[in-house]
Amino acid sequence: MKKFTIIVLVILLAAAGVGTYMYLGGGRQPQTLEQPASSSENPVATNEVIMQNTAFNPKTITIKKGTLVTWTNQDADLHDVISDQTDGPRSALLGKGESYSFTFTKAGTYTYLCQPHAGMTGTVIVTE
Repeated sequence: MKKFTIIVLVILLAAAGVGTYMYLGGGRQPQTLEQPASSSENPVATNEVIMQNTAFNPKTITIKKGTLVTWTNQDADLHDVISDQTDGPRSALLGKGESYSFTFTKAGTYTYLCQPHAGMTGTVIVTE
């Protein structure tokens, strides 16, 4: 009878351990957190910008001086990249699938827009 009691006790303790493990989150798949959308408050470190849905994505990027940035149009509409600064990027109109690249040689903040879509704006922050 003692042997039976010990076996039952071991089974109960094991079951309690598994239950506690599951309660505390064991066995769950790790969750990935979505990154917040890019904004001037959350600049993204990348050198590629996509033109899609009449927007630049990411809207704001941060790069180091000397970095080549490439804009690629994935919209059916024509888009361009026109900087507010005279020493910033200035592209021709780009059709779907076309790209434009520009190397930023001076530190600073460069704002730009798409001339056909005045509300389509972006920013490049260039650091030393």
